[in-house]
Amino acid sequence: MNVAFHFNAGAEKYGSMYGRQIEAFFFRVLLDSGFADLHLKISAGDLLAGNYFHDQTKRENILEGLLGYSKRWIAIDHNEFVRALFTTRIYVLAVEGINNTVCDQLQARLQEDSSYLGALEIYAANSVHWALYRQLLVPKYRFFNGGLSIFYRAFEEVEGADSRDYRLAESLEKLGFRSIAWEDLGLRGTVFDSYDSYDHAKRTAELADYVSGHLARLADDVLLRLNDLNPQLGERLHSAFKAFELIETNEEIAHVSVSVRRFLEGLADVLYPPRDAPVEGRKLDQSAYRNRLWAYVKETLKGEEGKLVEFQLEDLGHRIDKIVDLSNKGLHATLLRSAASRLLVALIVTAHDLVSLKPPSTGPTPTGLDQELGQ
Repeated sequence: MNVAFHFNAGAEKYGSMYGRQIEAFFFRVLLDSGFADLHLKISAGDLLAGNYFHDQTKRENILEGLLGYSKRWIAIDHNEFVRALFTTRIYVLAVEGINNTVCDQLQARLQEDSSYLGALEIYAANSVHWALYRQLLVPKYRFFNGGLSIFYRAFEEVEGADSRDYRLAESLEKLGFRSIAWEDLGLRGTVFDSYDSYDHAKRTAELADYVSGHLARLADDVLLRLNDLNPQLGERLHSAFKAFELIETNEEIAHVSVSVRRFLEGLADVLYPPRDAPVEGRKLDQSAYRNRLWAYVKETLKGEEGKLVEFQLEDLGHRIDKIVDLSNKGLHATLLRSAASRLLVALIVTAHDLVSLKPPSTGPTPTGLDQELGQ
């Protein structure tokens, strides 16, 4: 998701150097948010919508294009924002790679400042958004795992003159980033960039919709099936994701793996209950939940497709063991958090493959539910 955060650059406290002051304020809020594994690209500049307001028809089209996409993430007071467009300079930080959770938290903190005007999701397939945000703002930073890279263009250096702004880097170092680095943008976003076009931006925006829609359908389907099989599975999956959101230490990262294992144990109990007789030399008792999931795939799905799901199961098991092992060895928490995030993605995909091998059905009544219903 790409979200534009708007500030009143005409506020008296900023003066002529409003850009750097607004950026510093935003970065302090971002660093204080505690999101350690973010990857964001940040562009900045003035919102130049006022250039089109001399014509009434264009003005109405611009306003509709800016604010008329109600299905997108938006946190703006319409009347206040429109008034600011006509009366003051607006400075924008466009943040690409952000999600709803981070947006909500940043919004809560930013709106405490009187110069903050609100935020809205940029949709590049909207030609107004593309023109005002994607074309007119300047790419400035990459924020990755607490570190900041400052964009520059080496080809703009004339006769060996360094084009990097070292004073900017010095001021940013004081904000507490894990590291400050430089990143050469090359020809990206220049007239020589054949992909810097509305058509490409539109396709990218549509692709984001396709991917998020597909993943959302997959998630909805797996949750529906799990709830039918046994509502306790959803409870265990919730524990795994909640544990991930609360991660602060290596021990808590290991807890994510433990929650994933407990979910898989419950899933194996529903799909392939324990039995005494082994299959192909593999035990299938209560503790052998991975073997039982393997046996379920073996009996349900034949051929190469079955082998693919078996491989996913094996990979998932290795991920669980590796995260626990590295956590015990004290690997850096940021790296472990990324590994835990990938584990949860792999878990959802694998769980969907497992529960969708057969038509959906309602499992046996969960233990304790009969008593709750008075039966």
